[in-house]
Amino acid sequence: MSKRVLITGAAGGIGQATCRYFESRGYTVLCHARKRGQAETMAVGSRIGVYGDLTEPQELTALAQQVEKSGPLDVLVHNAGVLSTSTRKGPAGLGIQAEVNVVAPYALTQALAQHMQSSGDDPAVVVVASKAANMHRGNSYLDLAEPDGSALFGHYSLSKSAANAVVVAMAEKWPDLRIYSTEPGFVKTKMTVANSSMPGLMAFLARFVSRSPESGAQRAFDFLFQAQAPSGSVVQGGRVIDSTGRNWVKAEHQAQLRELLSMAGHEV
Repeated sequence: MSKRVLITGAAGGIGQATCRYFESRGYTVLCHARKRGQAETMAVGSRIGVYGDLTEPQELTALAQQVEKSGPLDVLVHNAGVLSTSTRKGPAGLGIQAEVNVVAPYALTQALAQHMQSSGDDPAVVVVASKAANMHRGNSYLDLAEPDGSALFGHYSLSKSAANAVVVAMAEKWPDLRIYSTEPGFVKTKMTVANSSMPGLMAFLARFVSRSPESGAQRAFDFLFQAQAPSGSVVQGGRVIDSTGRNWVKAEHQAQLRELLSMAGHEV
């Protein structure tokens, strides 16, 4: 039986490229979309379409049930993400970037951890983050709860730093899973070239200097099939970086993460 991978946010861009990447490795791919119709469109060949809004607790639970009913799960890829200056909040009352980029990976991993531990072959969880996390300086992760529409990389980079913090926390909580953060680099997708929240110069440059989604997927996931990295690692540029001194491992920011997750109804 082939290994199986679930990829969230698989309807386009880096998500679709990641589906193709794992297919080329012989995996059966569960492609996730928010809506049922999108998921059904992606269910071709050996692909399985699954669906649900990751910010809606009932839909996330239903998504986990779809995955469990489909069979074993070896790899869970949290690819769904939001890059926005919007002040919109999600169902939990937090900024939408917090709920999609930070809370959802924790919530879905929690929903599927036992299934992966009992059914998967050396199960792994991978959060697709960003080198923008390195740009986060002194802000509190709790600022993500009340977005104010400030500079794009104020909140996006903050959410991606918090996503790395989630990886560190999950690795401690679920020692039987290998859990990582990785990043595809500056990729040419709708998020970069057709996003009104992206600064104009960066959107322009994305048309010419960004890598293809296929190249981004390879950069992001080749490490999984090479030398095994310690669980909780942050992978950038295809290699494990030294997280010493980074905000995502600091006790104060881990405490902020726990409070943010608690606001959304999750305890670490």
